Amino acid sequence: VELRVQHQRLREMFGLEVVNGAVEWNANCRFALVIISINFQREGRTYQEPWTFEHTERPGAKATLLENNLVSTHLRAWDFVTGQAFASKNPIVFSFAENVRDKRQFMKISTSANTAQQFHAPGEGGILGMGNNAIVHHVELEPTSPISSIDCVGTHPKEWDAAVKRPFSLSKMLAFLKSSSEAGLAKRMRFANLLNNDGRVVHFYGLGVALSANADKPHEYKFEATLLARYEKEFSTYTMKRFME
Repeated sequence: VELRVQHQRLREMFGLEVVNGAVEWNANCRFALVIISINFQREGRTYQEPWTFEHTERPGAKATLLENNLVSTHLRAWDFVTGQAFASKNPIVFSFAENVRDKRQFMKISTSANTAQQFHAPGEGGILGMGNNAIVHHVELEPTSPISSIDCVGTHPKEWDAAVKRPFSLSKMLAFLKSSSEAGLAKRMRFANLLNNDGRVVHFYGLGVALSANADKPHEYKFEATLLARYEKEFSTYTMKRFME
């Protein structure tokens, strides 16, 4: 969809204004996350699996690089309250496995820029922890849009350290997006600036979209919805405990 058409739809659907190419957020809208999955039949039952796409990079052919065929290979994120957009400082492509029990295959990352994707060995790439449902990475973010003019509680630094939670499966990803689960609770607490039982502000701040490659089929990719928290070293133990629950 052409950019001008997107801007027109934002004006018509949400009453948002576009000034100098930037969307001005207001109380009518923050951001929308659309998840595309595929239904398949097995033993008479319907299941869902993530939508994937294939892309092959050819040596010496710069036009075939993944980053030249997508809008961006950076992790993208949006704040729950202000709608402000963020992106990882560097390109980052994660890895996944078709067998969700093979958690080691979720640990690789590629930070390739102007070259073909090259995944590091498991254990590298700022991994903060891993649980039964998800893996958490440490990723530095920077803003890609002006902060909203809405009078919100609290302020944010220009650059953020983020703890990025990636669920191992589509079902687990959909579960944490429900209003009664993590994302819904985090959004409500961010709006109200509430404290948890330990007297600290819960530093969940938004949702993200990440790109990942199949560790067994390196030319197969998918997009993932992620939950992001503000990573602070002195609260790292608490942050990880909340993320792993």
